[in-house]
Amino acid sequence: MTTTYTPTQTVHDKKRAALSAAIVGAILLAVVPAYCITLAGGSEAYDRVHLSFPGNPVAGTTAVFWSVNVLSGVATLAIVAGAVLFLKAPKKSRFLPADLSLRPLRWVSGTWALTSAILVFAKGLDAVGLPWSELAEPGGFSFVFVGSYYPTAFSITAIFAFLCWMATYFVEKWTDLLILLWLTVFGNIIPVAVGQLLVGPNHDFGSDAGYLQVLASGLVASSIITVGFASMGPSEKAKFNLVRAANFGVIGAVGLLLIEIIMTPFQLAGTGLTASTTGWLILVRWLMELVLLVLTVVVRRRIHSGRGHARGLALLSGLVVAGWVGVLSAIAQIPPPHYFAGSGTMSEVFLGYELPEGPDLAGLFLEWRVNVLFAVLSIVAIFGYVVLVLKVRRKGQSWPGLRTLAWMLGWATVILSTSSGWGRFAGGDFGIHMVTHMSLNMLAPLLMVLGGPITLALNAWSGATGTAGWARRRLVELLNWRAARWLSNPLFVFVVYISSYYVLYLTPLFEFFMNYHWGHQLMNLHFVIIGYLYFSLIIGVDKGPVELPYIGKLGLAFAAMPFHAFFGVVLMMTATPIAQQYFLYLDYPWSDLVASQELGGGVAWAGGEIPTLIVIIALAAQWSHQDRRERTRVDRHMDLGYNKEFDDYNHMLIELAANDQRAAAERGK
Repeated sequence: MTTTYTPTQTVHDKKRAALSAAIVGAILLAVVPAYCITLAGGSEAYDRVHLSFPGNPVAGTTAVFWSVNVLSGVATLAIVAGAVLFLKAPKKSRFLPADLSLRPLRWVSGTWALTSAILVFAKGLDAVGLPWSELAEPGGFSFVFVGSYYPTAFSITAIFAFLCWMATYFVEKWTDLLILLWLTVFGNIIPVAVGQLLVGPNHDFGSDAGYLQVLASGLVASSIITVGFASMGPSEKAKFNLVRAANFGVIGAVGLLLIEIIMTPFQLAGTGLTASTTGWLILVRWLMELVLLVLTVVVRRRIHSGRGHARGLALLSGLVVAGWVGVLSAIAQIPPPHYFAGSGTMSEVFLGYELPEGPDLAGLFLEWRVNVLFAVLSIVAIFGYVVLVLKVRRKGQSWPGLRTLAWMLGWATVILSTSSGWGRFAGGDFGIHMVTHMSLNMLAPLLMVLGGPITLALNAWSGATGTAGWARRRLVELLNWRAARWLSNPLFVFVVYISSYYVLYLTPLFEFFMNYHWGHQLMNLHFVIIGYLYFSLIIGVDKGPVELPYIGKLGLAFAAMPFHAFFGVVLMMTATPIAQQYFLYLDYPWSDLVASQELGGGVAWAGGEIPTLIVIIALAAQWSHQDRRERTRVDRHMDLGYNKEFDDYNHMLIELAANDQRAAAERGK
């Protein structure tokens, strides 16, 4: 019996064969560079960092699974980001298309989880220079687990990846994908945060560039995977917005090149491109990123012109990304030049830079050191806001200039707090740290919420089609999301906002975070987010998922004041300086821990009281303005005869008077 294939089946089989070949090629491109570099280097790489050689079984296994882990992690992030950004969900439904296949996500997230679990052991042994047999020794596993940061990092990543894999069996709504997006972003960033980028002079620059590199690579890969997947058949094309995917692909490719401008000088640490193996690999990485930019531009042109799906170009771009991952993984297997640069002082180890002199007023405002992560976030936030304002004005509508000014001042406060001398000295002086904390937690969010970004976006995208219409529907879904209501719950926000001070500073958590650049950035990010949620409930212009009456807003503002005051008093009265061991490690000659903590306590006290009073004044002004508007509206409706409540009240009085007259008449009889 012979099997007959239709032309459609034959074309489909060819596409599947091409896709399978591309996947195999991608895995080889990702694995081979790291594996070959590891075997060729032998024990030399370990000798340079004073570690014993664990043997090729450990070194080779680590190289292979590290490469597959990075590739599968980026692919997981790409698929989730593609579904969030480019999926064409039905206009009147929050549910995903019924025929959307989550099998690719299931495969890559499962691979990501499995390789992360293996790397807990493999990279743990590799990082301390021990063979596999060490795990069989008494206490061997516990020693390996605490011997470096990698086992903990990959344990967390494995949990996140496993949750992503499990979610593929239950995800139904677009909002469910947002949870997966957070898991995949942080799951990919965690190994980066504790890896090579955490070491050496200027590692604050390198670490921030690494975090942004994860986001940019995920954006490029999501564009490529979306275009490639959509080319598998007509039905797949209908599920995704390929024009938007192509645009974001170019943005991501440009982002990778811009990030490289920061990453390359950090990793080379003053050495030439051809002076080390790392330099040669960085040169190859540059070339791949340039090729990737050209390919994404060509793909964008083809899709915008309607000349097919660019399936071949998408597959080629995917192979370039896989090769780029391979180069990245190869660099991670050898000690880079920045490992051996710098003075090696404790200030450089913890902060990435020196603080030879104490802070003065001029230095706090004029001696800047850019915080790359928050500078980029601030620029993107301001640029996006301005674009939306221009869209509103092009529609013939007005937008209050004071709101625009408040938004810009809020993000300018973030930049000043993190990139000026205040941010530069925040890691070495507790008092200055508290100033930046209060600025990020109170002043910046207070200004941001007065900008009303959600209201602006809804106005700018109202009545729009295409990407703007899609964005507006997604924003409305996000505001109606049950999780958004839970996160905006006043009790939850208030408890987290207040307890953050006590849990962070009165436990060992603060000292732990201060030891790492990612800890500094995580604290800063937390301060901004929880501050924004808190002040949005009280004086925010936007109408959020949970809206409090004005008396409730006033109560929420007053309730925080005693907690700030008590926290400030606790800081000033604590005999042992907070994070004492950390500051003693830094051992700055100009540092006075007791005086610095007293300053920090005073800042926490005054910094909580003064902004709260400003908030109360602003809230009273909003309340009064709202009352005037309501009275004006009622008077206008009464004049026009449209006030049903007033008419009903008058009718009730007439009925009561008639009843009284009837009762009096009956008594007279």
